This record gives sequence, structure tokens and C-alpha cells, in this order.
Amino acid sequence: MILGFSLGVIALTLLSWPVAAISRRHYGKPLTLDPRGRRRRLILRVICALDLVFIITFGIAFSSLEKLGGLGPHGDLWLHMIQVVGVLGAIGSLYAILAAVVTWGDKQQWVWYRVWNLLLALRVWDFSGLRTTGTCSISICATD
Repeated sequence: MILGFSLGVIALTLLSWPVAAISRRHYGKPLTLDPRGRRRRLILRVICALDLVFIITFGIAFSSLEKLGGLGPHGDLWLHMIQVVGVLGAIGSLYAILAAVVTWGDKQQWVWYRVWNLLLALRVWDFSGLRTTGTCSISICATD
């Protein structure tokens, strides 16, 4: 249930990105963030995308292990690539927490934007715990 909620928050963050851009363009309301805020926002979206790529590739890798051939001759490469994405996402979770702290201190931002960034940081950090566990089990599987 926690994993589903975490993935939901991450997916909603990515899905709301183009919807918000289209809405702002339609109503003629530009994004009122300074360059640092825009960069922070973009990096958070990239972190969310990394998390989704990790969980999808993680699921595909382990579902293919049920078949007789497994991952095939390039299985170790795929597992190591999944590990790299997982580590990048885990490092990104620290950035998400930092971004939430910075955003929360910015009184110019809308309160719900600050709350969402805090929720996103908590969910990404929570997801990082699963990633760490998953990364360990992937490395164990890769050495067998």
C-alpha cells in the first residue's frame, strides 16, 4: 500500500507537469519561479522519472527471471544498469528533501505547492528504502 501511494505521488507529479504547463499557457499565467526554482523543479521531475524507470525495469527484470532463459546472456548488464538508475534515484531523494526544505522556507510559493514538495520528498525518500533493498537483492541475484 505504501509503495502504491509512493508511486502514485511520483506518477501524479510527472503527469501534472504537462497539464500545468498547458493550463498556464491557456490562461496566460507564466510560471513565477526564479531560475533556481525552475532548475529545482526540473531536477525533481527527473528524479521522479528515474524512480519510475527503476520500478518498471525492476519489475520487468524479475518477471523475466521466471522464464527458463531468464534475462539471457546480457542479464548482468541489465541488472547493473538497473542498479545505476537505482543509485541515481537514491541520491536524488536527498536532493528532493533539500528542495522541499528550500521550498518550504520560500513564503512566496503557494502553500499547496510547498505541501506537495514535502509530500514528494517523503515519498521519494520512502521509495529509496525499497530501492536500497531492491538493489541489494539485485546484486545478490547477479552474483549467483
